[in-house]
Amino acid sequence: MVSTNLPFACFNETVKTLQEMARKNVFTGIGDDRISPVLENSIVGRIGKRNPDGSGRERHLDKPGFIVTYMGMKGGPSQGSLCHDDRVIRILIQLIDDTDGYDDTNLESYFEWMVSVREWMQTNPYSTNRFRAGHVHLVHVTDESLPDEDDWAIDREMRMFTMVNCFARMRRTKDQEKWRST
Repeated sequence: MVSTNLPFACFNETVKTLQEMARKNVFTGIGDDRISPVLENSIVGRIGKRNPDGSGRERHLDKPGFIVTYMGMKGGPSQGSLCHDDRVIRILIQLIDDTDGYDDTNLESYFEWMVSVREWMQTNPYSTNRFRAGHVHLVHVTDESLPDEDDWAIDREMRMFTMVNCFARMRRTKDQEKWRST
């Protein structure tokens, strides 16, 4: 399937690949950790900030699991009459699990799982896909703090996270060209 919407394609590809990794048992306990594996249905996507009342389908996941959140795009103002715009598509990947009161429980597994996620993301899995709306030319993965952690993170259950920035060149649509010319 060829997507005409690059942000959706990146978001969807991220969710689908994490689910495939779960099917291949990438997310199982490491060393002495006594932890259930991440199941395919414990990886969900979410658009936008978390619900302030704590509701949402991510609250009903079997844990451990991952929540992939589309956080929007950043980019500069119009680059004039070019037919493409440079944008950064931002995706948050959160590893969630029930807390048991101890911060050091299952750490080896959590770290290994996040390394697997980072290694996959840093290969730029989007570069081989051909999207009608543009292409991702660089993926930057970081563990820096979230801008508004209270709004985006699943508080008591978030164990680790990574921010994915997909640097993309996106084709302007005919409607965008028409809007710019008026």
